[in-house]
Amino acid sequence: MRSLSMPTAPPDLSKVKCPVLIIVGENDLYMGVDQGKQASKAIGGSKLIILPTGHAAPLELPEKFNSAVADFLSGLKEG
Repeated sequence: MRSLSMPTAPPDLSKVKCPVLIIVGENDLYMGVDQGKQASKAIGGSKLIILPTGHAAPLELPEKFNSAVADFLSGLKEG
């Protein structure tokens, strides 16, 4: 719990070079839309999906979450 209250430098997401899907809940008070947009902007070519959920999108809307992940994965090219 102490580590949650200690500020740390955010990671340098611009170094990520693999395909990235970011899914956030529009009502997530912990890691919400603003953080998702910042991460998506920092990771070139990433895809951001905002679901009408809180922090537990896979549990709140499992069908939409799974569909988003499956669509993202099916769009990846082998290489």
